[in-house]
Amino acid sequence: MKSDNRIAVDREIGRKMRERRKALGHTQEHLAAALGVGRQQIQKYETGESAMSSERLVTAADALDVSVMFLLSGINASLEREHRLLARFRAMPARLRSNFVRLLDGESA
Repeated sequence: MKSDNRIAVDREIGRKMRERRKALGHTQEHLAAALGVGRQQIQKYETGESAMSSERLVTAADALDVSVMFLLSGINASLEREHRLLARFRAMPARLRSNFVRLLDGESA
């Protein structure tokens, strides 16, 4: 039996998947084909009835053209903060991003 917390996590991931799928104009069948499952399984993921493995979560994020962190954001405060930081990083101009990564790696910019 799933805990209440796990059910809430599965529902939140499913809600974000459904929201993003619809924003892209994709059907459940389209997403099912990308994940190698049936449409009914996508419906179960989207309602939180079924949990996804970590591998399938990565595949779903790729199919929906979002990060795994997007699907997990909002579940807890630290993930939400990481998602915001990642979004800000991605919005940086390429040269600034490159310099930032070098700085993090301990290289001189």
